Amino acid sequence: MFQDSLVYVLNRDRHTVGHRTPSSKPSISLSAPDILPLHCTIRRRQPAGREPAGARLVLEPIPGAPVSVNFSEVGGRTVALRHGDLLSLGLYYLLLFKDPV
Repeated sequence: MFQDSLVYVLNRDRHTVGHRTPSSKPSISLSAPDILPLHCTIRRRQPAGREPAGARLVLEPIPGAPVSVNFSEVGGRTVALRHGDLLSLGLYYLLLFKDPV
């Protein structure tokens, strides 16, 4: 049986999000029928990136993974995360992004 955390601390340069399987060990493991073994990554943005200034983390969905930010489907594009963004991963997960800075 899986138990989800209430808080996921994003303290690495890169986190993988997905459904844990024998061959997939994501750093953030979610358990739902529509979560792929590798669903998306969250990484620190590169300084020369095209994301808006002030955005320090970006979300990169895997093609075919249902991901929305603030209820807008992101498709396969990289999205800069902002304090207060709501991340929908599949039909069962709604996460609030809080930037402590």
